[in-house]
Amino acid sequence: MPLTTNALAVTAGRRLPRIAAVAALALGIAPGVASAATSHAAHSRENARINFSVRTTARTLSVPQGQTVKQRIRTGAIKRSAAATHFVSFRASGLPSGATAQFSPATVKPGVSSTLILTTRSSTPLGTYTIDVSATSSVRARHARRVRHTRRHVAVRVAVVGKAGASGSVGPAGTSAVNAPAHIATTHIGTWGYDDGCNGGTGASAGLVQAWLTYAESNCGSTDTKALDDCNAAGTTDCTAVQYLDANHIYSTGSVPITSSAQENWWLHQPGYTDSAHRLAATGYGGGNILNQANPAVDSWFHNYAQANYNSYPALMMDDSPESLSEDIYGTGYSTSQEITTDAGLGAAHEQMAAAMTHTNGTPFTQIDNALDPNPSLTPPFSMLNNPSSVTGLITEGAPEDNGTLTPYYGSLLDDMAYVDHTTNDFVVLLSYDPSGSLQSRRVQAATTLLGYAAGHTVSWSDLETNSTNLSVFPEEGIVPTNPIQTMSQPAGPGCLQGKGNTCSTGGHNNLQVAPGIYRREFGACYDRGTLFGQCATIINTTSTPITVKSSWLTQNYSSEITMNGGDVQTGGTLDLTGTPFTAGTTTIPADDAALLS
Repeated sequence: MPLTTNALAVTAGRRLPRIAAVAALALGIAPGVASAATSHAAHSRENARINFSVRTTARTLSVPQGQTVKQRIRTGAIKRSAAATHFVSFRASGLPSGATAQFSPATVKPGVSSTLILTTRSSTPLGTYTIDVSATSSVRARHARRVRHTRRHVAVRVAVVGKAGASGSVGPAGTSAVNAPAHIATTHIGTWGYDDGCNGGTGASAGLVQAWLTYAESNCGSTDTKALDDCNAAGTTDCTAVQYLDANHIYSTGSVPITSSAQENWWLHQPGYTDSAHRLAATGYGGGNILNQANPAVDSWFHNYAQANYNSYPALMMDDSPESLSEDIYGTGYSTSQEITTDAGLGAAHEQMAAAMTHTNGTPFTQIDNALDPNPSLTPPFSMLNNPSSVTGLITEGAPEDNGTLTPYYGSLLDDMAYVDHTTNDFVVLLSYDPSGSLQSRRVQAATTLLGYAAGHTVSWSDLETNSTNLSVFPEEGIVPTNPIQTMSQPAGPGCLQGKGNTCSTGGHNNLQVAPGIYRREFGACYDRGTLFGQCATIINTTSTPITVKSSWLTQNYSSEITMNGGDVQTGGTLDLTGTPFTAGTTTIPADDAALLS
């Protein structure tokens, strides 16, 4: 694809930052205002009654089982005696089983904030709870013998959701793993898009980018810093800036300037040859040659190049990095090379290159490889994940949609997603293409994302307006599903995910298939841009004929199909959660199409 291309502290008047392990926060009583106080203060000539406020400004606090979420509790002094020593302490009650609450700091002066640190266990029951946070003001007058107290309460609604990647439950907040996609919340699913001056995001404000993108890619050269600037605007980092880098295929135009430094043994050659006349030549995009990443000199050159040009970027998108040799040298007319002869050898060479990608301070770039092909006859690059540990993402280019055509390996695509869902730190980026941005392609992309969705493991790259330079994000990516009814287990079976042409016989797509080529998944609680709208579901028809949705496929009741209006979010596209009536047994889904239900 060589194109030119913790804590959630909430303050009033600012947009909510987003974190991989945290979804949006919620308040209980009217947004963040304390309830009436219960006062035990006695009247005193030296110490008038002390009034203060306690509040939070968020709307939902969601925490996956076995994880921690943080929320700022703000206090404010309303009236205070100059002769008093005044401080506020906190406690929480109404916690669900296995959950603990701490406050840091435990005691503050009025006007100073404390952070509620809520931790759950894996055994904490799923559900929504109202936690009572009490703030007690203690004051001692200069000559008083007694300490006087004033107490305020604020209710915090907490939703305990399933841990990301766990069988049968997936939460909206992602995983707490360092390398998991950052800033995924109930405001949108994980998203990826170009945000540069030549491919996408042209004219998109930093606010729009931060509100919608998890990963902002730059592919216009080292002088284009729009993605980096947007992700770090106004002192906040609400998306991860990713720099494109192809350290494998070197084309006649648009590639890094390695040819002037390269020795002949830096390239792959036709079997039996090592001279320049027999280099493996790639077709398309103006031709080019393929580097020998097993040569340490090649890795060293890219190590220096990345540090000199992209040191400020936290992540690299490494293009053309498959682990199948046949795919790596596809189009050259050869099935092997003189230097690298096996899939395992190619994988080792990629790992060697990945290990060389470090910043000037020695820390590794987070790396996402454009490498995952759903074709079951190709070796999946899963051995690259965490080897080295900085490789955590895999892009599946042209799946589920390639120029408006559904992949013929749909079940294998779901199996790939299921495999990564059951890893600790890794994620799959679904990259679909469609020049026209058709509603059909958008439905298929959204449905596939939801079918395999595990927060922190699933990222949507909807490049569905390839003739547009707008931000490639659509309003349907604001739907975040939680509390799934069905979830894919680890895929298994003879030859499963081994490049032998076999689809997995258990787990994976088999958990969602309700009829040949028909897949569905349901969720008990779904959000649209952070607002809970109830249960939702998705169904996709990968067959060549229309199908009628059967009531037996669904365990919950739905009345509407969600419809999409307009285009991308940059042009003001919208979502209608009740756009079209839905009736099981009557509603049909066309061939190679999908429906989202509410």
